[in-house]
Amino acid sequence: MFEGVSGNSRHWLTGELEKPFGRGVNFQWDVINLDAMYKRVKKLSADSIYLDLEIKSYRINNKTAIQKQFIVQDPDGYLFRFCSDDNS
Repeated sequence: MFEGVSGNSRHWLTGELEKPFGRGVNFQWDVINLDAMYKRVKKLSADSIYLDLEIKSYRINNKTAIQKQFIVQDPDGYLFRFCSDDNS
């Protein structure tokens, strides 16, 4: 996923945009058991959580996609978004 630097939506920049440009990069993985993964990350590395577990909806054409997600940040500033479709 590429995020724009400006606009009215959320801003994922975690530091100044200078080399190395890893800060603010947002990698996304779809996972099967997101709740268990979140519990494990929270237990082992709670300080790395950049965005707590949440449920978001996104418009895709005429449909609404519902996604459960959370984001962690590694020591170099990279953001890792773990998500799954929420069918509940």
